[in-house]
Amino acid sequence: MNLSEFIKLNRDRILDAWFLSIANTYPAETVKFLTENRDKFTNPMGSTFREALPAILNVLGGPEEEIAAASSAVRDIVRVRAIQNFSPSSAVAPFYYIKGLVRKFVCDATAKDPVPPKELDAFDARVNSLLFLAFDIYMECRETVWRVKYDELMKRPFMVREGVMCPSYLLKKGMSVDDMEKIGGAE
Repeated sequence: MNLSEFIKLNRDRILDAWFLSIANTYPAETVKFLTENRDKFTNPMGSTFREALPAILNVLGGPEEEIAAASSAVRDIVRVRAIQNFSPSSAVAPFYYIKGLVRKFVCDATAKDPVPPKELDAFDARVNSLLFLAFDIYMECRETVWRVKYDELMKRPFMVREGVMCPSYLLKKGMSVDDMEKIGGAE
């Protein structure tokens, strides 16, 4: 049996195990909520994972050139995890979990008709490519978050002390030194 056939036959079991492994990266109360609530509106995070994982698994079961086809689904998952309190490695770890899950299912089920090791190695290479893609997307998301935070910070008036704004902020806003002296912004 080849690996893509195996994945098709065991798709639901693999997806359920993968979803559970991702859910288990959250606190117990969140795990319960993610696994029990399937409503898209009351559980958007769980819904995002449930919609993205099948698309990613379909691509992983195919040729390596198709990894880019999973970009949208990977982006959906990474966006969620990039704004949460995860380290970079933990944020992209769900894409690593699929390696062990597929190997476990293959070992448990294919004693009579084994999947060729070359196909498992090719699958691992596709997962590695997916991990690189996920990390790139994670970094884009984090850069966006920090850019938004920086822009928001720069929009605020800086106070040197109560009632006195920072002169560099006032200059940036187009105020002249003379104007600052009149309001007490440059002392």
